[in-house]
Amino acid sequence: TARGTSALSVSSLSTSPRISPETSLPPPSNAAANAAQTQMDAAKNTMPGFTTGAHRKRNLLEREESESSFRGPSSSSSPPPSSSSSSSPSSSSTPKSLRASPRRTSASHTKAMQTYIYKKSSTVPLSLLDFVAEIHRESRITPGEEVELGEKAQAAQSLKDLKSRVASELGRPPTHTEWASAAGLSSSALTSVLSSGQEAKNKLVTSNLRLVQRVVNVYIRNGLSSQYNAGDLMQEGTIALIRAAEKFRPDKGFRFSTYAMYWIRASVKRSQLTQSREISVPQRVQEVFKKFQAVQGHMRTEGRRAALEDVAREMDVDVGSLQKVVAAMEQRVFSLDSEIGNAFKPGVTSLYRFVESRHEETNFYSAERQIARRDLRAHLLHHLPPDTADLLILRFGLSEEVGDALSISEISERVGMKQDKVRRVIKQGLKSMRGRMGE
Repeated sequence: TARGTSALSVSSLSTSPRISPETSLPPPSNAAANAAQTQMDAAKNTMPGFTTGAHRKRNLLEREESESSFRGPSSSSSPPPSSSSSSSPSSSSTPKSLRASPRRTSASHTKAMQTYIYKKSSTVPLSLLDFVAEIHRESRITPGEEVELGEKAQAAQSLKDLKSRVASELGRPPTHTEWASAAGLSSSALTSVLSSGQEAKNKLVTSNLRLVQRVVNVYIRNGLSSQYNAGDLMQEGTIALIRAAEKFRPDKGFRFSTYAMYWIRASVKRSQLTQSREISVPQRVQEVFKKFQAVQGHMRTEGRRAALEDVAREMDVDVGSLQKVVAAMEQRVFSLDSEIGNAFKPGVTSLYRFVESRHEETNFYSAERQIARRDLRAHLLHHLPPDTADLLILRFGLSEEVGDALSISEISERVGMKQDKVRRVIKQGLKSMRGRMGE
């Protein structure tokens, strides 16, 4: 088509006559071209999901007008531009504040937000804030420096591996001279290579500690619960970074950050799984249990039977091993100091009294218990009548002859009294001793 077809409006395209390519049209005037462009922009803005820059600017101007009318007239407000200038994409009268520009976050703003998140989280210790501040004082390294440092670290690491092989052959740690001769270097050259390799590894680690912080920040921002410690995650990630610096080979063609990120993520995830339980469970057991939950949920969603045997068959694992995994992950931990109440017996006791020790008592605790029994017997016999004191001694296991505490029925049979009377006498004796202990 000829250039003149751009001057036609959108509404007239369907009714315009067919123009042959041989027909020459006069060039349109500037006013006609501007009017046609304005009409095309208006048609585009009516299309759903399509917005031009001029349309955005017009919306911003209308919003400013509504806000200024809500606040009242202002002397500093400028009159809105004309419709022709606002609808033109190449309008030069658009205010600078309305021009589209990407929003950039400054480094100070990012640091302030990071410090706020750290201080708000209960999992971040104060030592981690100081450590992060030291991390950002270290300068970054260029790709060329990264390759140079990696080569020096690998040279030192290869010498350490050589020392291990020589030690296994000799059956003892080799001397410095033997180590140097096995490497084909002089003693001074060996020392120089080792020191430069250690410095290169340290530089490689300290300049990339931001990688560890980046991984830990993901856990903190996603809502790390209070049972975790972000400082421990940071330490485990730093250890993994050191390990990556020892095994990094620049000749493979990868950046150190790409290689180290695998080690860091794996180590931080392992630390998070370790801290997630009071009793440590191997990571492979936790991974099998997560797969078991996923397969079980998928089977239930499909309306299939999701018993343990069915899930084991779906996972292609042994039923016995899967039962052990489920039992290990579903075990619960209780505190010995947790209070236990009895609806048929007044008072509250702790779980410690019902848990029997699996280990034999040492002589220290045995002697301490004997001294406590002797003192309690002396106090009971001194402040209570002999019959009441004897019943309390039998009831609470303070007798050296009997040893263990007796029940009410056993005491009743032993002393020849009715159970109600034994219970009443013991209750009166406890009440009397409680008052004396209070005095």
